Amino acid sequence: MDTIIGIFKSLGVDQSIFTQFIIVCILYFILRNLLFNKLQEVLELREGKTTKLEENANKKFIEAENLAKAYKEKVEQAQTDAYSDLSKKKEEVIKREKQTIKAAEAKLNQEIEQKAQEFKAEVEAKKQEVLGNAEALANDLVTKLTN
Repeated sequence: MDTIIGIFKSLGVDQSIFTQFIIVCILYFILRNLLFNKLQEVLELREGKTTKLEENANKKFIEAENLAKAYKEKVEQAQTDAYSDLSKKKEEVIKREKQTIKAAEAKLNQEIEQKAQEFKAEVEAKKQEVLGNAEALANDLVTKLTN
């Protein structure tokens, strides 16, 4: 302890150190309430406006990404639904057109059969006419050859 007292005496410290210490403590508490608390509030407000805004921006960015993903999924679902509806309608149209084509084909086949029968009947009539005239023509031929 004597060494500490010796050090304080060589530095010129006397009994007024306690008074000075009390004055410094009182000044600290006064400044803390008046200045340091306000400074701390300003620093926290500044941090809130910078760092916390960045966190909020990150949250908003994640929310925007989620909304974009949901939008993309809905668009893809709508495209899939539209494509399936289009495919169904296309199949219905193709089926209807096939039936129309089959009906037209059947009608054409009937017309062809009718024309073929008419042609056969005409050929048969001509054949009968020629066969009917064949005997007369054969007699004419015989007379011409014999004369």
